[in-house]
Amino acid sequence: MNRLEPLQISLAGTSLIEASAGTGKTYTITTLYLRLLLERDLVASEILVVTYTRAATAELRDRIRRRIAGALQAFQSGDPADDNVFESLLAKFRSADDRKRVTGQLARALADFDEAAILTIHGFCQRVLRENAFESLASFQVELLADQQALLEEIVGDYWSNRISTESEGFIRFLMQQRVNVDSMIRLAARASGAALANIVPDPPLATVEEQLQLEESFQASREATLKSWNSCQEEVLAQLRAAAEAKEISNAVYKPDAIATTWGSLLSEELSSLFPALLDRSSIFERFTASKLIEKTNKKKTTPEHSFYTECDALASAYRALVAALQARRIHLERDLISTVEEESALRKERAGQQSYDDLLGQVASALEQSGAELLVGRLRHQFRAALVDEFQDTDQLQYGILRRIWHVQPNQGEDDDKAPTLFLIGDPKQAIYGFRGADVHAYLLAKHDAGERCFTLDTNWRSDPSMVEGVNCLFSQTAEPFRVEGIPFDPIAPKSDGKDRIVAGEVGAPHAGALEVLWVENETGKPFSAGSIKAELPWRVAADIARLIRSDVRIDGERVMPGDIAVLCRTNPETQAMSEALRDVGVPTALLGNASVFDSEDAIEMERLLDAIAEPAAGNIVRAALATRIFGQTADEIAALQDDEAAWDRWLAVFRSLHDVFVERGFIRMSHQLFREERVHARMLALEDGDRRITNLLHLVELLEQAALTNHLGLRALADWLASMRTDRSLRQNVIGEQGELRLESDADAVKIVTVHKSKGLEYPIVYCPFLWGGADLRLDEKRWVRFHDASRDHEIVLDLGSEEKAEHEQLARDEAVAESRRLLYVALTRAKHRCSVVWGNIKGVEKSPIAALFHPSLIPAASEAGEAGKKKSKPTLAKRTDDELREELEGLFTRSNGAVGLRPLPDEPAERIEVVQTSENFERAEVTRTISSSWSHSSFSRLTSHDVSGSHFLPRSGEEGFDYDAVPEPTVLVPVAPSQAEVPLNAFPAGAVAGILLHSILEHLDFEIPTREQTRDIVRSSLEGSPFDVELHDDLCDVLDRMIATPWTQGGPSLSDLGRSKRLDELEFMLPVASRERQSSGARAMRVADLASVFGRHADSDFKRSYASRLEQLRFDPLAGYLRGYVDLVFEWNDRFYVVDYKSNHLGPSPAHYEPSQLERPMSENHYVLQYHLYTVALDRYLSLRLPDYDYERDFGGVYYLFLRGIDPAHPTGCGVYYDRPAHDMIADLTSVLREPEGAQP
Repeated sequence: MNRLEPLQISLAGTSLIEASAGTGKTYTITTLYLRLLLERDLVASEILVVTYTRAATAELRDRIRRRIAGALQAFQSGDPADDNVFESLLAKFRSADDRKRVTGQLARALADFDEAAILTIHGFCQRVLRENAFESLASFQVELLADQQALLEEIVGDYWSNRISTESEGFIRFLMQQRVNVDSMIRLAARASGAALANIVPDPPLATVEEQLQLEESFQASREATLKSWNSCQEEVLAQLRAAAEAKEISNAVYKPDAIATTWGSLLSEELSSLFPALLDRSSIFERFTASKLIEKTNKKKTTPEHSFYTECDALASAYRALVAALQARRIHLERDLISTVEEESALRKERAGQQSYDDLLGQVASALEQSGAELLVGRLRHQFRAALVDEFQDTDQLQYGILRRIWHVQPNQGEDDDKAPTLFLIGDPKQAIYGFRGADVHAYLLAKHDAGERCFTLDTNWRSDPSMVEGVNCLFSQTAEPFRVEGIPFDPIAPKSDGKDRIVAGEVGAPHAGALEVLWVENETGKPFSAGSIKAELPWRVAADIARLIRSDVRIDGERVMPGDIAVLCRTNPETQAMSEALRDVGVPTALLGNASVFDSEDAIEMERLLDAIAEPAAGNIVRAALATRIFGQTADEIAALQDDEAAWDRWLAVFRSLHDVFVERGFIRMSHQLFREERVHARMLALEDGDRRITNLLHLVELLEQAALTNHLGLRALADWLASMRTDRSLRQNVIGEQGELRLESDADAVKIVTVHKSKGLEYPIVYCPFLWGGADLRLDEKRWVRFHDASRDHEIVLDLGSEEKAEHEQLARDEAVAESRRLLYVALTRAKHRCSVVWGNIKGVEKSPIAALFHPSLIPAASEAGEAGKKKSKPTLAKRTDDELREELEGLFTRSNGAVGLRPLPDEPAERIEVVQTSENFERAEVTRTISSSWSHSSFSRLTSHDVSGSHFLPRSGEEGFDYDAVPEPTVLVPVAPSQAEVPLNAFPAGAVAGILLHSILEHLDFEIPTREQTRDIVRSSLEGSPFDVELHDDLCDVLDRMIATPWTQGGPSLSDLGRSKRLDELEFMLPVASRERQSSGARAMRVADLASVFGRHADSDFKRSYASRLEQLRFDPLAGYLRGYVDLVFEWNDRFYVVDYKSNHLGPSPAHYEPSQLERPMSENHYVLQYHLYTVALDRYLSLRLPDYDYERDFGGVYYLFLRGIDPAHPTGCGVYYDRPAHDMIADLTSVLREPEGAQP
């Protein structure tokens, strides 16, 4: 490549500039921008600058603007200010006329800089489509989707449910065995993104339905025959095999005598009895009974056991292989069809919704540039943007480069003069192409390099790092011929700046210094290699201790002692960053975490949600207590428990939340947040924690995002809390709504160690860098092996996706080579972040030979065939695992010698470091006292609270665990209602009674899909519910059977059953808040609601002896006069035959037989437990809800009634209506009750 001279390179044609780390890439871009302004007489809007993230765009815009301003100042003053480029430009434009013209051009560029076209590649495409809608056939108004995951899941879910219903039972069993399900199909569809259907292999011939059925029947016949033979000869065969194994005629490593005697018989019986066993899987015992396997495992000069059963097993294996081959072909066709359907359906659904993804922007522009008449659009874009500079070009893909190439690249023989050719500068570094997981394709860079031909240039001087640091990196990457594993990406050593000298000086106290590129050796006292798990747990505290020692030492940079802010720790994953952050905090070293994790995934987001819940419902005791337990308020469990007995303290806390609620209503979210942080001393409380800076940063970040959401969407407190819950739990929605705004922010610019992932560190620089985890290996994940994605050289390096071809093993090796190559580039990025010193942890660790740095540290110990062998050929096995610590260290000595001391080794101590004490100060605040009087009558109640004291039975009914919910927390009756003798027993008679049982059954019914309750779905939900309960998991099967029958049982003759209630027609756990004796009425002298008010309403509308009896019973309740809100949850609301109904599940144990659950027997529990009051309150709530939701709602027409389902009594074997209480309160009754709740003084005494 040619050495770049930024002031001499031609400003016309296509030029590729390779800018290695630290060589002044951005400085070069700004220099070229200046030359285009001054030498080509372009204006800012005519120069397109493209990069790949919004953050990079903002930074580049700032750097270009400041460079223009610096040049303007230089021309105005005549002083180049130590800038060689400014000095050269001043010399070039030395005449007065030139100076005047140039000054005017620069001033105009600054004045018009808002019009500068500095965009992401997607922003550029969006602008092209917007400004050239007719030529590109683009819609004028579309919504941009940042993330298509939700759409992808929707399409795959629809496809799966429709397609799977048409497949044979045998194929479905095979898919289940292969773990092919809707979740795996979603992952496949995502993995297929960017791969053309023509490049998805294989496309095998598909058996006809008849052929498929014949293969299935042949297999089943062979299986049944083999099973029959096995049942008759089992003991004989097992005895023969055991004897042969004991006599060592066959391999007793495979045919273990003890296993044959104890387990093989039952295992083979189980496999052969299965309708579709996985006979040839690793876990299967079957293959060992085949004659072919016995022959293979017969020891030399020994006799193979013979029996007709082994031959039958060979025949069954053959039938199995034929069937599996056909099923695999059908599976591949299914997957190919899915990928095609997702592509077509995604485009169709987005078009209908007026949406586009970022990839759609690129695709639409690419199509517009290739269609008939595209020359007009190309000409217009070339005229609009006379020059294009593409930063970070190594992060492009082939589609993106195709767009840039079509517009600005002109081959030398296409007839245009060089000086008039479109200007295209492609600036990047293929050694830093690390975003393959985002779609970046290094082969696009190599194509551009080919297109540029002789116009390929390099920046060859490192202006960032010390000479020793540069030499260490040069030496390391020169260890092998092709360190980056890709032809066309060589490593050319970089020169340090000519006047440079090492600026870090090791002192005499504290931390030793082995070299600029320092290998920290981890010694294992046992002499054996570390396991990856053990060393990963040990390294964070060992590295943290080394950092603490460095900070205490007298190592100096430019004469100044090393401070925490001079140090960065680079990790591969977010969990590694968390582990390092905790380890450093444990030794008192302040840290600042920078990763790609989201603030919505933090513990602080959970606590903020609890806070919002409490402020939204400031009278809900349990919710307020949950908020007090957060670190925001810092109350301990003991302090919260003590509030039970300290009414004054409890009232003060309630006042805090009511005040915050009122401030939000009156002045908005941000004012409320300010009051919270000020009055509750949140800053001081957080900063007292080890990770206080991190938590404060997260909280302020969340406040900012919540304020933005509240203003943009006009959200109230409840809606804002729900919005936060959605952002926390739905990542796809989060990406579309928030995008990069949710990424964790750096908690402090103060003096703290920066902890960052290698991917996130790209483009950044740090004085001292630690890399604790580069010993980790690079390999393919499970899905990457299942669906192999690689670049095929025979198809111009296009992406190919292999779903299961005969060449899959070879393709997998190609994919693995690509992964290793990218990991080597990631290594280069990590090592080149350091300005003065980089410390890399290394040692004898299991699997270390897979590390990207292994072949560079130990080139002679990892054979060339292993490092760069041809795909598909057997490679030599790396030998590091068999080497001792001394041998590995000896291998490193050669590297140290060749580097002239730039690379060195020192042991990583295993002694813990003394804690560094960080002095923190904070202001002293005092809690403000509540000065206004809080009305004790204004409260928040529920059905459970209203009915907790019933004097008729001289006992208190126990409250449920969660306020507002009713989970049948009633005492079991000591005397059963007498009924006629019955031999039958209700199915759930033995199931435990009480509130916990009620919670369990409620939870199961809430999550079941009644309309299509698959056995698998029921089992999964019941199992997970039982595992989270105190009940025995052995109840699982019985409970599943009972639920299946219960769901199918009609409640009345011709009436509905749970199976009639589809998800779209039901609403589970409908929460309501009924206002009782409104505050306005209270202030005008109206009284709170009393028991007599309710009893009076029920007495006036009693239309049966039972209702009249209950009205009298209601008078026995005792509760304080209520003013405020009545809160509750309706178990189920459903629509059936155009009417709406209330359902409440009851798990009460009324007796052992169905007779105890007959409708006539249910009035007693309905009255005793005040369920009559409960369902009338539910009806008031639903009546109010429907009147607000339905424009022409009419109670008489639209409300169907109330069903109370006593679950233990509902079964198809019982008489119709068993376990079901039904009522439909009169409209007058509900209207009167509604009125009394609102205005209690209106009730008659």
